[in-house]
Amino acid sequence: MHRTRGLAFAAVIAAAVGLDRSAGAEPTKLEQGLAALDASDYDKAEKDLKEAAKGPKRGAALLGLAKVQLATGKYADAHGSAASAQKADPAVFTFHMGMHLGRTALAWTGECSQTKSDFPKKGAGAMHCVLNLIDSHDLYVGGQLTTNTITSLNSVCTAIDPPGYTQASIATMRLWKHCNR
Repeated sequence: MHRTRGLAFAAVIAAAVGLDRSAGAEPTKLEQGLAALDASDYDKAEKDLKEAAKGPKRGAALLGLAKVQLATGKYADAHGSAASAQKADPAVFTFHMGMHLGRTALAWTGECSQTKSDFPKKGAGAMHCVLNLIDSHDLYVGGQLTTNTITSLNSVCTAIDPPGYTQASIATMRLWKHCNR
């Protein structure tokens, strides 16, 4: 059993997909596939997520499948699954990010979703992302980056459209160190 300690950092960036299930109900193929992915059972995850991609949560299943394909080195397949997921649900997309924390390079992957569109004014919106640490050169046991962002019609905020809605973002980064190092 690994014991970990949490470090919390604040940053500025842009994340997550929630899954609903009634209490006591059998897990869906999507939930089973994502659980298998979390347990690194990639064969089961791939099988369950391919089956789930035939159902109503196609976009989420394809994003999960893309994660399996990334983890197993099937990069071209992962790109195709992620692109298909975005077409299935354009409000949800895969997000990959590299960054440096001091001299340490960190790699992250996860999903972002548009939670509000044209609210409270046409052109303004909100999105959030959840990214998981996938590579820290073994310096950390794991990590998670979450964000909450206001969007506008301009991708870079040189001009604000609609007026009064700047592209502000709040992010929280958590990194868990190995205890015995």
